[in-house]
Amino acid sequence: MNQIKIGRNRNNNIILDSVDVSGLHVVITQLSENVFLIEDNESLNGTYLNGQRIRRSTFTENDTIFLARTPLNNNLIFKNKQKKESYKNGIFKKSENNDYTEGFEKLEFVYNAYIETKEKLQNNQSWLSTGLRVGLSFIPVVGFGLGILASGFLRKPEKLAVLNEEFKIHYVCPKCKRFLGNIPFEGLVNMKKHSPPCNAVWAK
Repeated sequence: MNQIKIGRNRNNNIILDSVDVSGLHVVITQLSENVFLIEDNESLNGTYLNGQRIRRSTFTENDTIFLARTPLNNNLIFKNKQKKESYKNGIFKKSENNDYTEGFEKLEFVYNAYIETKEKLQNNQSWLSTGLRVGLSFIPVVGFGLGILASGFLRKPEKLAVLNEEFKIHYVCPKCKRFLGNIPFEGLVNMKKHSPPCNAVWAK
């Protein structure tokens, strides 16, 4: 598991030279390509996520973190942003005639894998079947995070948070990259194209 130790001590991965930061203030664990877990190491002055003091929570690059009064630079954590963008560009190739049917078809798997995994997590079922494991390996919902989702390291709400965040990033229009919400794939097929100003053609 990829972990980052942050604090005032010199043996940390990220050193914050502030008097209000503890020697080892927090430990951050990468759960998936875009979701991390932050754990406060019983610091004296606390850890704050979006203004709320926390002991343990998942977060993404859109969240704001303070170690006591010291802000944490998310760029030091999310060094894989380029990887995420290159993944999207690889699946969704630009189309000169606004025809995105090829890229759109791949969203069927993303949606089905998300729904199946979410249902099994919510029902405390053993979801790591061979078929689902092979399928999920094709999208960054998992990657090395597949083992984490199947393990006891995370609590159920944390596993669902990882799954939901990755779904929002990858269940997007092939052209404008907007999140398509919780609309089932078949519903999107019936729509045939995205509404203005995008107007990408999804199905014929």
